[in-house]
Amino acid sequence: MTKRMLLAALLALGLTPGEASALQERPVILRLATGAEVSGVIPADGFDEARGVSLRRDDNGGLLRLRWDQIRDEDVVKIKRMYGYEGDELPPIQMQALEVRTATGGIVGLDAGREEGFLLLRKKDSVVRVPLESIQSIKTVQVDALTVEHPAAVFENKKREADLARPVDWYNLGLIAETLTLWEQARTCFSTVLELDPNFPRRSVLEQKLLNLVVKERETEQTGVLARIRSLRYRGAFAEALALADEFEQKWPGSAQLGDVQKEKGLIAQAQQREYQEAIRTDFFSILRRLAEEKGLDREVVLGEAMTWAKEQAYLDVQEKLAALYGITPQRVDELWETRGSAASPREASYGGGTFILGEKAKEDLEKGSGKEEKAEEEKQEAAEPESLAERIQKRLQEKREQLSKKKEEVKKVGDIVDVPPTPEEWWKAALPKDRTAFLVAFFAENSGKVTVIARRVRDCSTCYGKGILQFFARNDPNQEGQDGDVPCPRCKTLTFDRIVVFK
Repeated sequence: MTKRMLLAALLALGLTPGEASALQERPVILRLATGAEVSGVIPADGFDEARGVSLRRDDNGGLLRLRWDQIRDEDVVKIKRMYGYEGDELPPIQMQALEVRTATGGIVGLDAGREEGFLLLRKKDSVVRVPLESIQSIKTVQVDALTVEHPAAVFENKKREADLARPVDWYNLGLIAETLTLWEQARTCFSTVLELDPNFPRRSVLEQKLLNLVVKERETEQTGVLARIRSLRYRGAFAEALALADEFEQKWPGSAQLGDVQKEKGLIAQAQQREYQEAIRTDFFSILRRLAEEKGLDREVVLGEAMTWAKEQAYLDVQEKLAALYGITPQRVDELWETRGSAASPREASYGGGTFILGEKAKEDLEKGSGKEEKAEEEKQEAAEPESLAERIQKRLQEKREQLSKKKEEVKKVGDIVDVPPTPEEWWKAALPKDRTAFLVAFFAENSGKVTVIARRVRDCSTCYGKGILQFFARNDPNQEGQDGDVPCPRCKTLTFDRIVVFK
């Protein structure tokens, strides 16, 4: 009986082609791990994919049983493929592609068709349009499939090409899916093997593989979540990243990647601390000014209420706004603010025309370098230098002004506060919103205890230009000089200055 007739008879008995093929004797030459070489025939029942082979030797006719670890790896792969098994370690999956050469070099990709004088080459989701007129040559080449296509598409392509008539075909397809890290597809293939052949030679191995696939799927999911956490940290989405990390810890408390997740939480906390500390100074004062503007625009808010808010409530309101902005607790905002450091640039706010409301406190702790001393020193230096005609004229005019000023000093004392309109409440009602805002910010800086005051300066009153009075001349007779007079400045009330607070 010929081998073909034997195979037909076995098929008639209900054996699959793979089972029938396995019953054929196979002549082989094997190289052993020791370096020796032996030839013979593998009997019909001499192949065990899980353990090894039996070999009837050519030299003495004896039966030699060999484990896979006693045979060189190259020969193990050759024997297994002879019986339809690809083996657990697959070579890189190959795929046909086009190699197009132009004057500028070569391009490899999958043929995606033609379009208006262009050849389209695709690499995964990217399509390159190559002008047909620039092409020097095109040839078909075998490339690593994963360089030009997505794993799922490679698998589907291999599945279409496979015969899948035998359990071993599904087994080999499952190995391809494993190589591509497509755990769900691999599980489907291996389960199909056991459905087709419950006594598959590698049943125990397949069962272990199916268990391992559950672990691998979970690990893949965990790796994806970990990558997502890192991505959110890089993007500064700290609250979302921490929530995802907490969910990871609850869902997979025994994960091997739990340590990496906890490390990420530490890095997130550090990055969050740095970013918040860098941002909180700017955000704090931006929100403070906006809240002060709201108070200033509210015509129902009286001066006393506004000052109480700036001193006692403003910080708490800003704290609440920052907590909502950052997605953290007000207590955490307070910690960040207290540890913000002193690297920020100084800011300043002026009481403006409301300086007089402070009373005698308006003159407390003022920095000596208000500008007046420097001006006097400059005038002293200028006087020591040779004078030009223009300078002498200016000097005479200045002397005349000083004489006039002396007279006025008799009716007012610089720095005193006289009781002239408006009252503090009248000033608050009449002041522009921007002036009320600046007043509240300055009052907050000096009285809340939540910022560091660096200096207190003065600026000449913008109404009396630092004189404290408004001057006018009364002329009863056009040909004669009338008696001049003056009144206390209603803006600064003879204080002569606006109080400025420098803080950070």
